[in-house]
Amino acid sequence: MAELDNSLALALQSTVEKLTGEGAVAFEAPNPIQAAIGQVLMSIAQQKVNTVEATISPRSEDGTFKGLE
Repeated sequence: MAELDNSLALALQSTVEKLTGEGAVAFEAPNPIQAAIGQVLMSIAQQKVNTVEATISPRSEDGTFKGLE
C-alpha cells in the first residue's frame, strides 16, 4: 500500500510539474490588473445573485396556478 501511495504521489507531482512548469502548458500568474478586474466581476455577479426578486403565483381553488390576469 505504501509503495502504491508513493508511486501515485510521484505521478501526480510529475503531472503537475509538466502542466505548470516549462512543460506543455506554461503557467503565468495573473497580473494585478487582471486580479482587480476578476474581483469586480465576481462582486457584480454576487450582487446580481442576491437581488433576484421572487414572485408568488396565485393558485385557483383546485390547486393549479392561475394566469396573471
